[in-house]
Amino acid sequence: MGCDAGPWTPREIDFTTEQGTWMSVDISPDGRWIAFDLLGHIYRVPAEGGDAESLTRNSGIAVNYHPSYSPSTGRASPSSRTGEGRTTCG
Repeated sequence: MGCDAGPWTPREIDFTTEQGTWMSVDISPDGRWIAFDLLGHIYRVPAEGGDAESLTRNSGIAVNYHPSYSPSTGRASPSSRTGEGRTTCG
């Protein structure tokens, strides 16, 4: 079966995790947020701790990684494998 075999039916999988490997992280210029990548999405969490929120949940099938905060705007930008360049989020 090749990659173009189908039709494919997407499934949503809900899970919780407390750790990851090979993650990229960055801290916001004001020190309030930490951005990180996990399983193809970019998240941010308060630097003091708390729940993470997805910044790329509506990016479709894109694989988002290597978040970096802009020193001038304070917004996080991921690299994306959609071929459309970097997307500003957060």
